[in-house]
Amino acid sequence: MNLRINLQREWERIKDWRKDIKSKLLDGLLVFVLSSLVVLLLSLLVDPFEMLLGKPGLLIYALVLLAVSMISLDRGLVQRESVTISAWFGIASGISSWLFVKLTGEVGVIQMDNTGHLLLMLLVVLASLSFWRRGLPSGGRFFLAVFMLNWIAQFITDVWFQLEARYKYLPRLPEFFGYASLMLLLTIVVWILFYTEKPLQRTWLAVLMWFFLTLTVYSFWGQII
Repeated sequence: MNLRINLQREWERIKDWRKDIKSKLLDGLLVFVLSSLVVLLLSLLVDPFEMLLGKPGLLIYALVLLAVSMISLDRGLVQRESVTISAWFGIASGISSWLFVKLTGEVGVIQMDNTGHLLLMLLVVLASLSFWRRGLPSGGRFFLAVFMLNWIAQFITDVWFQLEARYKYLPRLPEFFGYASLMLLLTIVVWILFYTEKPLQRTWLAVLMWFFLTLTVYSFWGQII
């Protein structure tokens, strides 16, 4: 009897998927699409800067990204902004900050092995949790989440490829995780359309979708920068 009731509820939920469809598209799927396009656009601009100006050009571009990140973060921390607007600014700041870190590595400003990355990541995670517990605004939370998810994606893929190079008998580990990440991404799309109820919940899931897309791209084509 309970099974029948649960199935009936799920069927009603599926039929009612158009409820809040505007929020599902704008606060969920659109955030994912725009985040992906922004990362792609900013990544494509790296080569022109390097070709025209060399490493100084990369450094200039990195500083521009840092400025964009700090301006976006400042707006995301403003309390009078709506939660959704703060989240958008936080996501933009997290993306710009991560690309800044990547570019500084390209020009030799920051050089670190995997152990150093792991220890620094641990420090940032612990500091972030401390800020989070003390009522960090929505923009700050999204900034930290996006930045850390980028870092985690790079660390995971670095480990994958190192394991694959060291142990030849292992299967194509990156490809396996790439397909798994793609399946999780599609699962989140379904979840946003059928099971989410609040706009901010959809935005968080959009960030997770973007994370799994990043893992998928890294797994099959390597890191963009």
